[in-house]
Amino acid sequence: MHSFQAQRIFGALKTRARRGIGYRRLLSLLLLPVLVGSSFAILGPASAEGQIGPAVSPKDVLPAAAFQQAGGSGLDLRLAACPNESAESDEQGSAQTQGPVVKAGGSLSASVAPPTVRLAPASDTGVSNQDRLTGNNMPSFEGSAVAGRQIAVFDGSKLIGLTTADAHGYWTSAPDPCSALADGEHAITARAVDQAGNYSAPSAVPTLTIDTDPPAMPVITAPARDGRASGGRVTVAGTAAPGMTIKVMDGRSVISTRRSDGNGTWSLTLNGVAAGKHAYRASAVDDAGNESPAFNTTTLQMAASNAPQATVSPAQPGSNAAPLSAGAAAQSTGATTSPSIVAMTGGDIACGTGSTGNCQQMATANLLVSANPDIVLPLGDNEYECGSLADFNNYYGPSWGQLFSRTHPAVGNHEYQTSSTSTDPCFNAPAGAPGYFTYFGNRATPNQPGCTAGCTGYYSYDVGAWHIIVLNSVCGQAGGCGLGSPQETWLKNDLAAHPTACTLAYWHYPRFTSGLSGTVFLSSMKAFWQDLYNGGVEIVLNGHDHDYERIARLDVNGNPDPTNGVREFVVGTGGKSHQPFVTIAANSEVRNSDTFGALKLTLKATSYSWQFVPVAGNTFTDAGTEACH
Repeated sequence: MHSFQAQRIFGALKTRARRGIGYRRLLSLLLLPVLVGSSFAILGPASAEGQIGPAVSPKDVLPAAAFQQAGGSGLDLRLAACPNESAESDEQGSAQTQGPVVKAGGSLSASVAPPTVRLAPASDTGVSNQDRLTGNNMPSFEGSAVAGRQIAVFDGSKLIGLTTADAHGYWTSAPDPCSALADGEHAITARAVDQAGNYSAPSAVPTLTIDTDPPAMPVITAPARDGRASGGRVTVAGTAAPGMTIKVMDGRSVISTRRSDGNGTWSLTLNGVAAGKHAYRASAVDDAGNESPAFNTTTLQMAASNAPQATVSPAQPGSNAAPLSAGAAAQSTGATTSPSIVAMTGGDIACGTGSTGNCQQMATANLLVSANPDIVLPLGDNEYECGSLADFNNYYGPSWGQLFSRTHPAVGNHEYQTSSTSTDPCFNAPAGAPGYFTYFGNRATPNQPGCTAGCTGYYSYDVGAWHIIVLNSVCGQAGGCGLGSPQETWLKNDLAAHPTACTLAYWHYPRFTSGLSGTVFLSSMKAFWQDLYNGGVEIVLNGHDHDYERIARLDVNGNPDPTNGVREFVVGTGGKSHQPFVTIAANSEVRNSDTFGALKLTLKATSYSWQFVPVAGNTFTDAGTEACH
C-alpha cells in the first residue's frame, strides 16, 4: 500500500464517523472489495452473517502488489460516513461528509465466477415475496458463491454491502440505516473477489422497486356515521384507489379484507353483529405492503340481536381476499388508576474512558434526583466512548444510575462501538453491546431475559395510563428497521395489542432534526413513523444530536398534522457535549444547542405536559401541554 493511501485511510478512521459497530467495520468497509473502474482492494474476512470479522492487517491478507494507485477515468467509489457519529476530536464539528476515495489494485478474472444475487424473500414485502416490489428500503440481499469469497453488493455503481460467502457458499448482506435505498427502481449486482484481489464479472442484474409511500386512506360511505341498525346485519362499504387491499376493522380488531375493484369501490357485509356500539374503520394496503392510516371511524349502534357472534358474508365476485378472523378482544393495557406519571428523559449522557471536554452527566443527574420521577428514559449513547461495562459502572452508575430501578433504557450507536486502532478508547471492544446489556440486564431485555450481548434491544411496557415503546434504531444490530423486518413487525403487532388512549415511543436516531444528522435517518426510520402514526402515537423521543429540539406534530411525510400527527422531541442534552444546528428542519418549533438538561414529561390519563429543565446556572426552558389523540 502506498504511504499516502495508508495515511488517508487510517486518518479517516480517527476523524471520520463511527457507525454503530465502530472503527473495525469502517476499516473493513474502506478496505474490503471496492470497485473502482477495473480495480478492487480487499481486506480481512467477514462472517457468514455479513458482520465484519476480526481486524487484520492488509499485509496478512494480500501481497503488497495487490495494492496500487488506480488512475484513468475509472469510477471513484466513496463510502458514506454517517453524520454525527464522529471520533472524539470531531464531536464539536460540522456534519460529516463522505469518506475518502479508495483506489486499489486487482484485476478482472474469468477464473473468479460471478456470485448469484437476489432480494431475500423476507425483505420482499406486500402481496408477493417474489415480485421484487417491496416497501422495505433497507432490504437484505442473498446469493451463492464459492465458499470463502468476498462479496461486494452494488446498487448501480454504489457499494451497499460487503460480506463473505460461508462454508456452504451462502452469503447475505443488508444496508445500514445510513444507506437506506430511495424509492424507485434499483439495479442490484454483486461481484466476488478471491484472496489475490481478482474479481469476477458482475452478476446478472435483478431489478427491484422500492415503494415506501403509503396509499391514501379509504373513504367509508356506509354505514352512516352515528347510525343505528337492528337485526345483526350491517354493510361496511367505501372507496379507495383501485387494486388496494382494504382492511376492515371494528375498533382495532381486523374483521376481514376486501380488494377494491377497478373503480375503487369495495364492500363487506357482516351478519350476526352483536348488540352494542361498533366503531368501523378501514385502511388501505398497497401491493408493496404499505398501509394507510385508518382515522376514518364511523360508529354504529346495533340493537339487540339473538345472534351472539359476527360472521362475514362470502366475498363478492372478483375479490381475491379470504375473510380473516374477527380477532380476540383487545388486550388489557395494564394501566393503573394513577392520575399522572412523571418521566425524565435525555440521551448522550456520560463521558467515559477516552472522553474529553466539559462533561456534565453529574449536573443532569442532579436534576433527576431532585425531580424524583417515576421513570427514567435514557435515549441512547448513555455511556461513551464505547459503552464498556466498566465505564457504565464508573461513570453512568454514579450519575444517572442513581435511579437505576426506575430506568427503561434505549440503546445507541456508542454502546456498539469497537475499533481496531490501538490508540482508540474502543480498541478491541467486544461486539454486540455487552456492556450495555449486562449493566441494564433485563431492564433492557424484557423480551429476552438473561441476554447480555447481541440482544434485539426493543421492548414495551405500561405505566399509568400510557403504553411506552422502546426501539433499536441501530438497525443492523436488531435485524433491520424496514417494513417487514422482525422489529417493525413486532412494533405493528405491539401497537395493535395495546389500544391505549396515550402512547409514547423512543429510540436513539432522530428522524426529523435540525442537528448534525440532517436527513440521514429520514428514510431508515420511515417504517417506524408510519406504524406509530397509524397507531395514534403521541410522542417520539430521540437523542444522537447533542441539542434540544421540539418538532411539530407530523405525518409520515413530514407534513404538519395537528390532529393525528406524532410530536418529536430530540433531547441529546444529557451531559456529553454540545453540537451546533446545521439546516433548520421544517416544522421545528423550539431549539437550543448550548444547554445541558433533561426533559420532564408528566403523563396524565388523556394528556401530557412537557418541560425542559436546564442544569443549574442556565435559563433556557420549553414547556407545553397537549391532549392525547
